[in-house]
Amino acid sequence: MKNLDKVPETREGLQTLLDRAMGASDERLVAGIQCKRTKVADVQKITARLRDSRSILEGELIRLAEFAQVFNKLYATKDNTWFDSAKIMLKKLQSHYLRWREMLKFTSPRKSRKHRHGRRTPEPTIYETTSFNTNLPFQGDFFGLASYNWQVKELKLELEKFLSDMVNGIELCQSMLNEEDTIKKDPKWIKDIYEDCYNMTVAKNRDTIDWLVSIGRANTDNPLYQLMLTYKSKDKFIQEQFHKHSDVRFNDYVFADVVTTLMNNNISAVEQQLWGRDYDKIRMVRFVIAHFDELFTATGRRGYSGIDLMNFIVWCNVRKDVEVREDVERILYDYLRENYKGSTHMVGWSSVFDSRKLFPDGGDQRDVLIKEQDERIQKLYQTVKEKELGFPQAS
Repeated sequence: MKNLDKVPETREGLQTLLDRAMGASDERLVAGIQCKRTKVADVQKITARLRDSRSILEGELIRLAEFAQVFNKLYATKDNTWFDSAKIMLKKLQSHYLRWREMLKFTSPRKSRKHRHGRRTPEPTIYETTSFNTNLPFQGDFFGLASYNWQVKELKLELEKFLSDMVNGIELCQSMLNEEDTIKKDPKWIKDIYEDCYNMTVAKNRDTIDWLVSIGRANTDNPLYQLMLTYKSKDKFIQEQFHKHSDVRFNDYVFADVVTTLMNNNISAVEQQLWGRDYDKIRMVRFVIAHFDELFTATGRRGYSGIDLMNFIVWCNVRKDVEVREDVERILYDYLRENYKGSTHMVGWSSVFDSRKLFPDGGDQRDVLIKEQDERIQKLYQTVKEKELGFPQAS
């Protein structure tokens, strides 16, 4: 199969496939058979090939539908080898439109034309010469499909089934590309996708990140990381590099970015997991734990009760949704126990867990609780900072 018979791996190429598939009427099939003076054995051969390809194509459509669910939720994708989304779509359909190309050759006269000086003109593609090209006139048979035997009618039925699957696959690819265009026009949407993928990469590789921080090593030679450094605006970098890199390159970039940031700010992987790159929040949480005994009053018989510790957890305000609430709150509890340097006893996690029912899951009541605690914390923070700077204290 010559290269000129390949569909261009572009959006236009997808549209070419769709146009030819939609133009495959009974009359044009008959016209193609007539112009080639096709033998019965050839008709049976192409019918069998279409049938075999359709059985595989149906499985590919299932995978393509699954791919459609995640493609535009990923900032980078392992399928993005060519860094062009239209190429990805055509690669997924490639093994199947090869059969369709055979069908087009089956209905395409191929004649060489020469200039008067004897030089050959560029040979047209099968997509231009096939009888399924609705832009070309054709001479239809007066009797149509009815004048042919059962082998041609069987080909017609198999072709209809095959093209139905092809059209569904192409239209699904086009819908992904259209959604990709919409996302590219919405910087906030891209930023959300970037943050989700960035944080997911960190969460899946926390042990590796901890190890890299411990040995003080970040691979800043990563091409994507180096590209990021050339941007004056991180947000602009995020917006312009959407769907332009493989997932492997993106993962390497995340490693370099997060490890460098953690080392520069002395931030642990747990803090990165809980608060991402909100370093002001991380510093404030550290302040609260350092002054925990001044900010929270122990109400338990032996020390801090579950309610006392839940007050701190609620103020941290990192819960994403109800499904992951317990995991995040347990991580916060362990983080507090590990970093608390006071001598007051803290109850175990089971008591903290039992006290959750006394706190609102969300809404105005929870916001008020967080705001009240934040005001107390900010007041103490200002007092401590003024004292450190030597400001005179009010009598």
